[in-house]
Amino acid sequence: MRFTDFLCQELHRKSQDIISALNLVASTKMELDELRNNGWDDFIQSVRSFCEKHKISMPDMCVCHTMGIGRFCQQKDCIIVEHYYHIDVFNEVIDYQLRELNTRFPYETVELLCLSSSLDPHDAFKRFNIDDIYSC
Repeated sequence: MRFTDFLCQELHRKSQDIISALNLVASTKMELDELRNNGWDDFIQSVRSFCEKHKISMPDMCVCHTMGIGRFCQQKDCIIVEHYYHIDVFNEVIDYQLRELNTRFPYETVELLCLSSSLDPHDAFKRFNIDDIYSC
């Protein structure tokens, strides 16, 4: 996904400071969350456009999706193809990315890094805020 690729590239830059890196992580999480909540329609439209442009047949998104092998009558719940791709694929991939970011940057670690960055002597301790340190 483009958000995580950009984040990875930026975090590997040597000139990146802690606060900028943490802001990038936070903004990537927000972008992924926004994509999950409101990005499906734009995504599926771009898939349709791509398929039309390259003369690729796209499955009918309104028919029932059959899970695995077996007879259709043995399916307990009938979900449509669009639901499968939206919920079980699209959202699941985004959820995986968010879980990875939350695992690599847990809240406690991010808070500790923010607090420790206030002790940076650059700019005469400009980021130092006693209230932030005191609140812990």
